[in-house]
Amino acid sequence: MATVSYDPVKTLDRFAKRRKIGFTMLSDPKSEVIRAFGVLNDEFAPGGFGYGIAHPTIVVLDAAGIVRGVYAEANYTQRPDPSAVIKALSTLNGGKS
Repeated sequence: MATVSYDPVKTLDRFAKRRKIGFTMLSDPKSEVIRAFGVLNDEFAPGGFGYGIAHPTIVVLDAAGIVRGVYAEANYTQRPDPSAVIKALSTLNGGKS
């Protein structure tokens, strides 16, 4: 598991330490990966606070790196349904959770 954020590495590092996050947090300061997945939140104008932020999204990849599911929400205050993501992960694991 990993996250991708437009935040700088230093910001992500502080956040991870404060919240005791034990997985990888990747910095995408130019939002290139965010754009590549088509999840850039276009509600924020270039140069403004929030520009470059992604819509809340979970991408499920299989062991070969093939995208097997994309779960996204348009509103930044909502998150994808965890049960749908767990179901997708279960199918990748031969039906075992």
